Amino acid sequence: MKISQFPSGGTAQGSDLVPIVRAGNDYTLTVNNLLTTAIYQPGDVRNYGAVQGVDCTTAVTAAAAANFNVIFPTGAWVITSLPTIPTGVNITAEPGATFSGAGAGLLGLSTSASIVSNQISDYAPPVAGELATLNIFRNPHYTGGPAGVNAGLRVQTNVGANVTNFEWAILGIVNNSAAVGAGQNVGVYGQGNKGTAGVRGGPTWGGAFEAHDRSGLADPTDGLVGLEVDCFADGTDNTGTGRRLGLDVVVGTGVSSKCFARYGIRVGPFNNDNTQGEFAHGLYLQNGFTTALIKYVSVNATPAGIDFSGGNISGPYMRMAQNQYISFDASDNTRLRWDTAGLALSGNAGANLIARINTDTGILNLGVNVPYGSSDAIITQTQLTGAATLNYSHRAQDTQRGTAVSGGLFCNHTILTNITVANYRGVEVGTPTLQAGALITNCVGLYVNDLTSGGTLNVGIQLQISSGTGKWNLYGPGTAINHLQGSLLIGSQTDNGVDKLQVTGSVLSTTSVKSNAIMSSALTVGVPANGSTACGILVSNVANMGLFFGSGAPTFSAAQGAIYSNVSGGVGARLYVNTNGATTWAAAASP
Repeated sequence: MKISQFPSGGTAQGSDLVPIVRAGNDYTLTVNNLLTTAIYQPGDVRNYGAVQGVDCTTAVTAAAAANFNVIFPTGAWVITSLPTIPTGVNITAEPGATFSGAGAGLLGLSTSASIVSNQISDYAPPVAGELATLNIFRNPHYTGGPAGVNAGLRVQTNVGANVTNFEWAILGIVNNSAAVGAGQNVGVYGQGNKGTAGVRGGPTWGGAFEAHDRSGLADPTDGLVGLEVDCFADGTDNTGTGRRLGLDVVVGTGVSSKCFARYGIRVGPFNNDNTQGEFAHGLYLQNGFTTALIKYVSVNATPAGIDFSGGNISGPYMRMAQNQYISFDASDNTRLRWDTAGLALSGNAGANLIARINTDTGILNLGVNVPYGSSDAIITQTQLTGAATLNYSHRAQDTQRGTAVSGGLFCNHTILTNITVANYRGVEVGTPTLQAGALITNCVGLYVNDLTSGGTLNVGIQLQISSGTGKWNLYGPGTAINHLQGSLLIGSQTDNGVDKLQVTGSVLSTTSVKSNAIMSSALTVGVPANGSTACGILVSNVANMGLFFGSGAPTFSAAQGAIYSNVSGGVGARLYVNTNGATTWAAAASP
């Protein structure tokens, strides 16, 4: 009978009736009831002289040279220096084995007194192939439908109510001292292979982590974390685009063609069922950001940076704090922000404020460094540079759809109750300020280009002020001269094509009227028979005092002293003077 066939704790008689007792993996041989010899399993360091509490480096070297598995049973073992371990030899520490000494640490055996469970050290693994210190192969073949959840490796740790230690069911540690750029060394790696060549597989996960609160109680006082990813290091990360990542999500070729995945990260309820639960924040970023919360870099054109079009969001799609801004370039020169100092939505180009909308008053400021305290509804204060032919601070160049009235600018303001405005100006043009060396050749306050689009009427300025006290269609209190190159028509829209000043109706002058050429009057009135006050020139404030014309002796009423010229009379009947302020005229003897 072989010793390995003995049951633990059993006693058997050898062929020579020698008793052999087994206790675990240790055997005791008693000869003639006098001499007892311990027999240990192959690879046990005690077979090579190892004694607890004494350096056993030499014994470990001897055991490793003769076995593929070196075993440390329960006890306190000391390894002061590194033993020689051939390639492919494992070291196993059974429950209750503890270690001390530098050599034990070099072999990967824990020197902590708290380690009392199994330990395996693969100090010198083979260098080629895909090898594992412990390999578990499972080949499931049940096809009768879901009957449970099976596992190749199952580790369960039950933490009691009074436990205060940190309990980690599975712990993977990689102590990596490989050369820079060498290898890919991972603490824990999971791989899910979906299907085979030409055959689709079922739903597959490379790894899944579940944190399940089974208390059924709301508002927990301690954390519940599905997955924690940590990255601990020292100093900056300025090599290239950086080398340290808290979480790296990668997409790549499965067999032979480029992979297109729908989402890099999906955050949502279990099985996309809203009745299962919801997140207060889908993505929560908190502290520790030196450059940007989110940075996107791509060599390919992307249709959209952030797409909320498919979302059902009842509140704002984006919320920002006061004085935070949106930047439109890498140097943050062009930005848009809510400005608490000006109570406005502001836009900047570098240090220059170029636009502001006051959300309290509705004032729009456009320009460079326009003042916060301005009360104007719209301010343009733009720096126009370059050698362009036309530079305008504001240009209205719209596509009009109105069929009744269309235009580029409309002013119609409301003055609040009990507010007195000293001077209201719908449009005001101020004089430009010229800095050193600046020059304006022609300065025009209001310029209207030639208008030719009107099918019926083309008007540079149309004034619609009705008559009334203190009401003027055109009011120019300035003392500068006025120039009109074309004709001026008053009281009529019919141009005779000859005269620069054409008046339909009477003309009143409080001073003299001068002419450097012939002055004409009543050119459209025929010479009346016997005269009329409608044909002539009136002078002074005396009614019908003046010089009149007619054919034949005068019979009309005029002021005394008025003069009448008879265009058809002979000598003594050509010139008359009114003598009584009525119809009596005296003819002059001559001419």
